[in-house]
Formats: sequence, C-alpha cells, structure tokens
Amino acid sequence: MKPAKKSLLPHLPKGGIREIWKEFNQKEARERALEPRRLRIITFILTFISMSLGLSFIPLFPQPLPILISFMVAAVTYGYPQAGMPIGCGVIGLGLIYQLSTMNFISMISYDSTVRAVVIVVWLVLFIVPPIVYHRQKAALAIDLGLLAAMTLFFNQTYFLAVPLILTSWVLFKRKSGLTVLYTILIFVPLLLMQYLNTILQIVRTDWWLDPAAVPAVYLPLSGIFKDLQTSMLQFRLYDTNKIVTTITDQLYLTANPTRLTIMDALKQYRDSLPGIMLFLAIVATLVLAIFLIVKTLLQNSGDRLLPIITATSAAALFFICLSALQIPLAISGKIDSLTAAGAVFATLAFTLPPSLISYQPKKTASNDMILEKTKELLGRLQTFEENLNTVKTNIPVDVTSVDGKMVIIKDKLTDIFNKAMAGYFEASEVDRKFDELEKGLSVDVDSLFSELDLLLREFHTLVNCEYSSWVTRLKAVGLNVESTVKTAFQNDLPLESRIERIKELLDLGRLLANRILPEVEQIYTIMRSLYDPNLPEESGAISFAKEKLDEKTPPWVAIDTLLVSLNNWRRQYSADILSSVERLKASLSYIVKMKSRVESLSPALEAADYARIVALTKAAESIEVGLEQKAVNVTEVTLISNIFQSSLDISRGILLMLNQELLNKENAIESLLPTADYMWEKNITLKERMASAVETVTNPSKYGLKQTLENLPRFLANLDECVATIVLYHERKELLLNYPKAETAIENQLSEKLQVSARDLPFESKYSEEFLRLFYSHKYPAFSFDEQNMVLAKKT
Repeated sequence: MKPAKKSLLPHLPKGGIREIWKEFNQKEARERALEPRRLRIITFILTFISMSLGLSFIPLFPQPLPILISFMVAAVTYGYPQAGMPIGCGVIGLGLIYQLSTMNFISMISYDSTVRAVVIVVWLVLFIVPPIVYHRQKAALAIDLGLLAAMTLFFNQTYFLAVPLILTSWVLFKRKSGLTVLYTILIFVPLLLMQYLNTILQIVRTDWWLDPAAVPAVYLPLSGIFKDLQTSMLQFRLYDTNKIVTTITDQLYLTANPTRLTIMDALKQYRDSLPGIMLFLAIVATLVLAIFLIVKTLLQNSGDRLLPIITATSAAALFFICLSALQIPLAISGKIDSLTAAGAVFATLAFTLPPSLISYQPKKTASNDMILEKTKELLGRLQTFEENLNTVKTNIPVDVTSVDGKMVIIKDKLTDIFNKAMAGYFEASEVDRKFDELEKGLSVDVDSLFSELDLLLREFHTLVNCEYSSWVTRLKAVGLNVESTVKTAFQNDLPLESRIERIKELLDLGRLLANRILPEVEQIYTIMRSLYDPNLPEESGAISFAKEKLDEKTPPWVAIDTLLVSLNNWRRQYSADILSSVERLKASLSYIVKMKSRVESLSPALEAADYARIVALTKAAESIEVGLEQKAVNVTEVTLISNIFQSSLDISRGILLMLNQELLNKENAIESLLPTADYMWEKNITLKERMASAVETVTNPSKYGLKQTLENLPRFLANLDECVATIVLYHERKELLLNYPKAETAIENQLSEKLQVSARDLPFESKYSEEFLRLFYSHKYPAFSFDEQNMVLAKKT
C-alpha cells in the first residue's frame, strides 16, 4: 500500500504525561505477554504459601481468614503482581507492627512521638512500596522467598533454611534477590531485637552486658519470641479492629518504664558489635567471591549453569563455617552446629540444582528453512500493516494504542523466532511445533491486526460522524445559528485511504463549526462581563482553552464541548440577571411610552423641532417595547439585549438631555424675570439634582459602567412625568413673569385711586391676578399689607 498523502492534521504530540503513560502501558503489555504461563502458576503457588504462613505466624485476622486472604492475594498476583503483592505485604507489615506494639517495642524506640510515628510509617512503606516498583512475576517470587525465609526462622527445626532460600533467590533472580533479603530483614531484625531484649532482661547481675548471654546474636531461631506473636482479632468486626488500631496508636504516646532495659539498650549492644558484624559479612563475601572466580576459571564456558549452583552452595557452607569459628573474636553469637550447617548446604544444593538443570538443554543444529520462510512472510505482512498504522497515526487523531501494542508484541515474537532459527537454536523436534505456532497462531494474529485496525477506523468514523451531528443539534438547541454541511453520507465499507479522507473531512467541518461559533461566544462573554459581572476576567478561560485546543489540531469536539459547557454555565449563573435586565429595559421603555399621553402638554413649552423629536423618540421606544415583549430571551440572546439596551440608552439620553436642558432654561429665565432676588417661588430643587445625576450617568456610561447604568436607568426615567409637569409649570411661571410689568402698572393705577385693591379688581384671570398681587407685595411690602385669605392688597396708613 502506498503511503497516504500528507494530512492536514499534524502528528499528535509525543511528549507529555499522557504519551509517557501510553508507552509505559505498551511496555507493560509486552513484558506481561512474554511471561510464560508456567511462571505465573509457580508465582500463584508460592504466593499462596508465603502469604498463608506470613498471615498465620504473624496473625492479625482470626483463622481461616488468613488462608482465604492469601488465596485472594495469590489470585490477584497471578494476573497483576503490582496490585496483589502490595496488599498481601501490607497486611503482613501491619500485623508485624501490631504484634510489636503489643510488646511495647515502638514505645521503647524513642521518647519523641514523632520518631515513633516515622518508624511505623517507614516500616509500612518498606513493606508496601517495593512490590509496586518491582512488579514483575520474578520480583513477586523473590518477595515470596523472602517471606518464606523469615517464616522458617520461627522454628528450631527450619531456621537453617533461611540462608538457602536467600541464596536460591540469588541464583534464580540475580539483582531481584535484594527483595528477598529486604523482606527477610524487615521481619527478622525487629523480632530478633525483641527476643534479645527478653534474653537480657533475664540476666540478674547489674553488669549484664558482660554476661555471655548478652553477646548479640546474628543468626538464630526466633522460637523464643514466636509464642508472643499469637495475639489476633477474635472476630473481624469494628470493635476488634478498633482494638488493633488503638494498640498501634497508643504506642505513639505511651511512656516506657525507665527502670527497665529497653530496645535502645539492645541496639547499643548491637552497635557495639557492629564492627564485628560488618567484618563477618566482608569475610564471607570475599571468600565467596574468591571461590566464584576460581570455579569460573576452571569451568570456563562449559559451566555457565553450574557456576551459580556451586557459588551458592559454597556461600552457604562458608556462612555457617565462619559463623561457628568467628563468634568469639568478632563478639557475635549464633546458634549453629555441624548438623545445621550440613543441612543448610544440602538444602541450598537441592533448591538451586533443579531449576538450573531444567533450563539447561544442549543445542543441536538443524534445518530451519520452513520457519525462516514463514517468519519472513509474516514479517513482510506485518511491515505492510505497520505502514498502514503509521498512515492512520499521521493523518487522524484516533487512539491506536491497543493495536499498536499488539503489533509490537507480535513483531518481537517473530523477530525472536527468526533470530533463533538463523542461529539454529531449535531442535528437530521443535521445528514442527514452532511452524504450527507461526501458521496457526502468529499468522492469525497478524490477520487480526488488519481486521482490528479496520474495525477501529469504522468505529472512529461512526463516532466522528455522530459527534458532528450531535454537536450541530446541541448548538442549535442553545440558540446558536448553525447548519450541518456534511456532503457525503456514512459508508460502512471503504478503503483505508477513502475512510481517512472522510474522517478528515468531518474533523475539518467540526473545526470550521468551532471557529464559526467562537466569535459569537466571545461576544456573548464580553456582553455578560459588561452588563452583569464586571469582575470577570477580560478573557474567558474556557474560550482561551478552546482556542488552544483548536490551535493544537486536536479533535474539535473538545473545543466545542468547552464552549457549550460555558454557555450552559452562564445560563445557569446569569439567567436571573438576564431576566432582571429585561425587566429593567421593559420598565425603562414603559416610562418613555407613558410620556406619549402627556407630550401634548409640552407643545406650548418647547420649540417645534424639540417637540417633534420628543414625539419621535417616544414612538421609537414604543416599537422596541413591543418587540421585546414578543421575544423569549436566553443566554445566547444577550447580544439582542445589548442592542436593545444601547437603543434604549440612546433614546433615554436624548429625552433626558432635552428635558433637562429645557428645565434649566426655564428656571434661568424665571430667575432673571423675578422682581426681587429673594422671591420664594415653587422651584423643584430635588428634581434638578436627580435630572443632573441621570444626565451625567447616561452621557458617560463607560465611566459608571454599563451594569450600573442599566440598573439605574428605570430610576432615572421614573422622573420623566415629574419633569414634564415641572416644565409646563415653569413655562406658566415664565409667561406670568413676562406679563408682570403690565400687572404692576394696573395695580399702581388702582391704588392711586383707592386705598386697597383685590384680585377681582384686576383685568386678568383670577389665578394670575392673585399671583400678580403676591409678586407686587413681595418687593413693596413695607408700604402695603396683604390679606392672603381674601386676596386684598392695601396701603398702610
């Protein structure tokens, strides 16, 4: 198959945690597949035995729960050692901590509760973490051997087997044998210290450290302490569990008896003998290394499988010989005799010899032409599949981790078989079996790779097609104006290149859809921020994330989903604010529309052009109000709300500015026409202040914020009726003052003929005559008296 044309989509990023995790899983799958079933069965059996002994000899639960738990741990370890072994080891570790707590071991370590807590935590971590880090079947077997070695130390009859088990682990697992040593030490050392403490407590002399029984032991059975390890739950219930937990936690605060010897005294004795212990280990290691080099030189290449057996057996013999001979010079002790040493040597040989012999098989050169030819054929088909897979990975962002991992495993198997066949590794009796494995096993596996990749692409094609249709529908549902633009229908059977092109087409359409709605969502966010929540950041985090995902060329559904989730969140968060703003707009428009019934009263007070403009603005407000009543508004309609608000603000600004200016003009005119500056007339001071505040806000919305302007607009427009009435009143007052000079002349003429004049005596309407009399009296009151009740102005005599 020819490689596909370069895709519009770049390669998926190969860095990052996700890709590292995928590679890790692929490696895990390959390594797990290479572990033979026989090894898993052996792991299951040894895990069951070691866990049963560990949970029974260091009890936490009543029988038969340890046996059942051991079986469950072994079953999980059979498939997933990284899950099963930490559980089993953790329970054993917790049981050990509990048993040590019953003997007040932890409380004697230090007076500081923090140190005690650290000891508990570190000990549990050492039990739980290693199986998580080293989680192959061989590592589980190494841990099992460590637990078995520790369990054999509880009895006089079996304690000598601990060293052979550790050496067997070294022969079988090499570096992983460190796990065997670790778990043996984790169990053996604290119990050895506690048993040593019990021993020195029985010494009655004051200089107890000089007693021969006080010499620190490095290897002996734990039978003396084993009888103290039999406390466990009577029943698995909350009460008994609480007792276990309380026993452990009490160790953090319990005060050890200072009059008695403690673990610290035992540790001091071991510290005193530490040089001897280190020298003992160095002597044994040096002697074993010398024997290893000598035997390796003698056997050369013919003894590759015998060398570890000889080395391990020699190490066992040297360990017990040196321990027996060097106890006094090195100030250490150990329970050892010739029979025990011989048993340990033979046990080491018995444990290490069978596995080595089973794996030792003489090679025989044979013809492998059939295997080579079949392997070449399968590798060629696999190469074709790999090219197809790379084409898919290059062009579309589909997850092919599973099929890629299977391909790598099959390729490794075929390469291994090919290399072994080239080297003539297979015996004649194995050729038929290997060929059948290629013909009936790996050949079928290679074919299944093609089928699985095709199925994966069809499923992804179906997913992309459904995703596109689904997102179009969901975006329409929230009020966005989008349309489906898919040109070709989905087809189940398509060649690889055609299917990739169809998938790319749908992904491009999805990306186009995301880029189309992105500006709308940005505009909605900007309006939401200005009208409802000015404290929002200038740019939405969701919108930035969507842009980032679109720039990365990942599937567009992530970006679309982010935008849709944001719209829905805004709808839930600001729906009440949106409804409130609509109500404010309706209230604002209603105040303007109500002016329609009173506009005619302004006709005498306004210029013709101003009056015509007032009428036009009220009609425009009425039109907007009708449209708003007929529109159901949601979060995607905030653009409409913003437009209506701007239109309403323009109308309100025009009306408020015009009326406020007219109000000020009329007031100034009245002030200039007053006969005396201190004349008290019905000036509406509070209205003037309210109108000034309203005009200031609507003419500078950017200064006060659109949110505050929208909230205050109904309150501002509520002054319109009062303002109209005041302008009409001011107009009448102005006309009155313009005619006052004539009235003043008429009053003076009347007073020249008689001593008093009443409102009825003047040639004006009654209400104007009364006001003229008041005006006349206000600036000539020293020479006249005024009867307000009867409206009579008289000269003072």
